[in-house]
Amino acid sequence: MPDPNASTNADLAAEEQALKREEFAARLEEARVKLKAASAPRWRAADPLVLAVVAGVLTLAGNLFVAWYNAKETRAQEESRALASLHQLKSKAEDDLLLEREKAKASLILQAVSTNDADTARRNMLFFLDGGLIEDKDARIRAALDKYAPVLPSASGQASAPPTTPDAYESYFWSANLRSDKLAQIDTLIDKLTTAKTRLERVGQAVATPWYVVGALWIEETGGNFSVHLHNGDPLTAQTRNFPRNRPPGWPPPPGVDAWEYSATDAMRVYKLNDLNAARVGEILSRLEQANGIGYQKRGIFSPYLWSGTDLYEKGKYLPGHDFSADAVSQQIGIAALFRRLQDRKLIDFRNAGNAAVASGQNAQ
Repeated sequence: MPDPNASTNADLAAEEQALKREEFAARLEEARVKLKAASAPRWRAADPLVLAVVAGVLTLAGNLFVAWYNAKETRAQEESRALASLHQLKSKAEDDLLLEREKAKASLILQAVSTNDADTARRNMLFFLDGGLIEDKDARIRAALDKYAPVLPSASGQASAPPTTPDAYESYFWSANLRSDKLAQIDTLIDKLTTAKTRLERVGQAVATPWYVVGALWIEETGGNFSVHLHNGDPLTAQTRNFPRNRPPGWPPPPGVDAWEYSATDAMRVYKLNDLNAARVGEILSRLEQANGIGYQKRGIFSPYLWSGTDLYEKGKYLPGHDFSADAVSQQIGIAALFRRLQDRKLIDFRNAGNAAVASGQNAQ
C-alpha cells in the first residue's frame, strides 16, 4: 500500500516549488521595473506637481518670448512708418518753403514794377537783386529788365505824373499799352501813313528827321490831307492864316516844287522837329509835345496829343477857344500810340536805330 508520508512530502515539495517560481517571477518583475526606471528620462521620475510647475514656467517663458518678438516687430514697423511719415512731412515742408519763396519772389517783382515808371521799376528791381532778395544766378532777370523795361499799373491805376524828360518819355512809351477798343482806328491811320511813306520820307530827308515823325504831325495837324499846310491845316492856296501865320515866308514855292512838301519842310523847322535822332524816341516825343504846347503837362495830365489811344490817357482836353475841360475826352489818336503800333507791326524799330524802317508799307500786318 502506498506510503502517506511520501505523498505529503511530494505535495509540500510541489508547493515549495510553486512559491519559489512565484517569488522568482515577482523578483523578475521587480528587476524589470527597476531596469525600466533606470533607463527612463529623469523627468519621468520627478514629482508630477514639479513637472506641472516646470511646464507652466516654460509655457510662460515661451509666451513672453513671443510677446517680446511681436513687440519688437511691431515697433520696427511703427518706426519704419514713422520714418516714412517724417520723410513725407519733411519733403512737403521743403516744397511748401520753396513755394513760399517763389511767391515772395513773384510778389517782390510785382511790387517793383507796379509804378507806371520804368526808371523807378528798374531801380526797385536792382535793389531787390543786389540785396539778394531775388536770386538771379544766370542774370536772366537783369537781361529781361534791360530788354523790356517792365511796369504795371500803380495802385491808383494811373501814372503819378506825366513825363518831363526824354528818359521819362521813353520809359512811358515802352510801358504804355494800346487800348483794344482803339486798335482798328489806329491801324487805319497806320495804313494811311505807310501809303504816304514816299512823300513823308522826302520831307524827312530834307530836315534830317525820321519819316514817321513827319507822318505823325501830318495825321495830327491835317488828318492826313496833302492839300493843306502841315503847320495848322490851312489851305495850300495861300500862306497860313492861322498860327503860325504867313508861313512859309517864300510863297508860292518855286516852279516844279511840290507845294505840300515845300510847306511841310518849313513846318518841321518852325516846330523845331528837324535833326531828330531815330534812336531817341524819348527825345522825339518830348520835342513833339513842346511843339504842341505843354499845357497838359502843367496840369499833371498825359497829353492826348501824344498818349490818346493808350492806357496812360483817360480824360482832360482843351476845347476850341482854349478852354480846358477836365471831363472831356479826346477822340484823336495820339502820336505815341501811332509810334507803338508802327513798332508792334515792325514798320519801324526804335530798339535798333540803324534800321529804323525795317519793313515797307506793303509788309503791314
